[in-house]
Amino acid sequence: MSDEKIHDRYVAANLDSEKVAEIQMIEERFAKELGKNVRLVAYEESQHNPT
Repeated sequence: MSDEKIHDRYVAANLDSEKVAEIQMIEERFAKELGKNVRLVAYEESQHNPT
C-alpha cells in the first residue's frame, strides 16, 4: 500500500479530554521507563475513504 493511500485511510482520532489525559499518562510512564520522551498518536479509520 502506498503512503498516499495510508494517509487517506486514517484521520486524527476525535478523543474526549479523559482519553487524551490517559494517553498523556502513558507517555509520562514510558518517558520514566525508557529515559526518553515518547509521543503517542491516535488515528481512526476515515469514513470518507474506507478500503
